[in-house]
Amino acid sequence: MSDYTKVDSGELYHELGADGQKWTVAFKQHNPDCNVDDGTLLAWFCNAVMAGHDAALGNPPMNGDHAQWLLDHDSSNALNTNAFGGQNYG
Repeated sequence: MSDYTKVDSGELYHELGADGQKWTVAFKQHNPDCNVDDGTLLAWFCNAVMAGHDAALGNPPMNGDHAQWLLDHDSSNALNTNAFGGQNYG
């Protein structure tokens, strides 16, 4: 496991990228007294990454809640396609 407390703050964003697990580990390392469990932090960081992704595409959910946006749209084909719109095999 990387020690993110030793990474220069200017490089930390590039080091963590869009990986919610890395953000969770880095946050806990920088905030050792945080009493929020890792699962909750992981969910929060993954949601934040996806919100940033949506905003970067210029099409953020109107209600600001990515999960609700997904629920409000047709998900009948969700299990048959992957995150990039391609077919899942297997």
